[in-house]
This record gives sequence, C-alpha cells and structure tokens, in this order.
Amino acid sequence: MELKILGSNSDGNCYIFTDSNWFSLIVEAGVHISEIDKALDFDYSKVVGGVISHSHGDHAKSAFHLLANGVNLFCSSGCADVIGVDYRGILKADNAKTIGSFKVYPFDICHDAPEPFGFVINHSEMGYTLFLTDTYILHNNFQGLNNIIIEANYCENIIEQRPIQHKDRVIENHMSIQTTLKTLGRMDLSQVNNIVLIHLSDGNSNSVEFKTKVENQTCKTVHIAKKGMAIPFGKTPF
Repeated sequence: MELKILGSNSDGNCYIFTDSNWFSLIVEAGVHISEIDKALDFDYSKVVGGVISHSHGDHAKSAFHLLANGVNLFCSSGCADVIGVDYRGILKADNAKTIGSFKVYPFDICHDAPEPFGFVINHSEMGYTLFLTDTYILHNNFQGLNNIIIEANYCENIIEQRPIQHKDRVIENHMSIQTTLKTLGRMDLSQVNNIVLIHLSDGNSNSVEFKTKVENQTCKTVHIAKKGMAIPFGKTPF
C-alpha cells in the first residue's frame, strides 16, 4: 500500500491510497481536479471510490469533477446535500461501508460544517488506519490501529501570540499539537507503523518541532504531510 499526498493544508487536501494491484481510494477532494488527474495518470478505471470528511472547499472542491469522471463518492448526508452526492453515497456514523477492497468506518467529529466525519479505513495491506482532520477533539478512543493520519493544525503558544483573524474559529474547529499529543497518548500504539501529521497551518505551526514532539512521545515513524509525498503504508514496520 502507498499513501500519496496531493495537498494537506487550507489550500487543499487530498490523499490517495493505492494497493499492490493499483486499486485506489481517494480521501478528500480539495485540490484542483488536474492534480488528481495527474496523480492517477488520467486513468480512473482502478479508482474504487472516494470519501470526503466534510463539505468545505479545501476538502471537497473537486467532488463534482470526480463524480463526472465516474468516481463513486461517499460522505455524510449533511455533506452530500452540499456537494451533490446522491443517496447511494451516503454514509452513516458507526456503520461500515465496503468500497472495493477497502472498508471505511465513519465516525462523528466536531467542525463547523454539516455532519462532518472522521474515518477508520481498513485494508489487508495496511490494516486499520485512522484518518482525522478538522476537529478540535476526538471523543473516540480507537485501539488496534496500524497507521494514523491526524491533524496537528496549530500550536497553542504560537496562535496566542499572533494577531490573526478568526482565531476563535481555528481553536474551536481544529486540533492543536497539544491536543494531538494528548489524543495519541490515550491510544494503544503498539501496532502502529506510521503517524502522519496533516493540515498544519502555515503561520501557526512549527513542523520540525511538531515532528520531534510526536517522535519523542510515541517512538514511532512520524511524517509531516507535504504535497507530492508518497509513503509506504504497510500493516507493520517489518
């Protein structure tokens, strides 16, 4: 399994999981469709589907184009009403959905969008992967994970010192590195291979510091998501 990152910030978010048989699952559609076209070599024949966490443009702007290319998209009812997914693509929290060789478990998160979701995604080649973005907290306590993709949007100390607009919205809708560390600290990480920190704010984060803190706490392989990055995403590190 390979995780390809096409974007991971407020400009746009998109991630593609591709297995050894070249079947792909798209997670988020927040980058320009041309970026997705290029990543797939303009071939959608082996895209088994896509899931979208919520309806904001930096996560869903290319949803219409994916639908036009024949990609089956899945999201919550609240998100579907905004981006145009029909009833066949509606996910319900805590109800698993099989999409090709992937199984997706949606769960509720906290964000200022209609019915936002996080996901646990399972595949035989990568095990169970947590995908969590655009939420200020995780209420679930997942165990038995093999890979973790988690937001670390800002540092509380940095954001408090900067006169930025919409500070309260950021704090109420995104996960700080402090919260990320607490969240990881509640989890059983014994089977975790990769931890990928996503959706870092350009001005309110410190990628080197974030990576070091998570590495020191977890003793795991930690990646800072960057456009164009490809990460081997196996079930175990061995």
